Amino acid sequence: MRTYDALLTIVAGTLGFGAVVVAASGAHWAVVMLFAVTAVLFLLRAMWRAVLTPRILVVGDPDGPGGSRRLGALEQALEDAGFAVTCCSGPSHHACPVLEGRPCPLEGRASGVVVHHAATYTGPIPECGHALGLPELCIDEGSAVGAEIGDGEGHIGSGRAVAEAVSAVSTLVRRPVAAR
Repeated sequence: MRTYDALLTIVAGTLGFGAVVVAASGAHWAVVMLFAVTAVLFLLRAMWRAVLTPRILVVGDPDGPGGSRRLGALEQALEDAGFAVTCCSGPSHHACPVLEGRPCPLEGRASGVVVHHAATYTGPIPECGHALGLPELCIDEGSAVGAEIGDGEGHIGSGRAVAEAVSAVSTLVRRPVAAR
């Protein structure tokens, strides 16, 4: 999904630049308008996707035991299901504004939060969903517990299939999983 969104923006920019070049070369106004209108349509499509695509904030230590592989697979599965994904490495790598009572700069219109709890991490775990007023799914490292979904929060073991975690996220944000 990131590639498609980037491609839309690149094509819109290229067509816009093409409209300027064609206009400067003295081409007929219809050709200039064709480039310009097409560029605007591509740009509007990219903006429409950016506004309407639900965004999930994934919080977890990618360098933790199995974190990179598991989080990478989860991020890809969320994107494949139609979500935009924003990542945060969590408080193990930097000062966490949520733990300090400040607003999170990564929240940016997120629809939900996924927090990966590494079994080896002993520091405080941010309750991003609660702090941001968003539904939150906690993935507990080393657990094989199935998805337990409540009102606005849920838990699932990291030993469960990634598809089950994506389904739990979709349930939390009250959105059906997109078919592949």
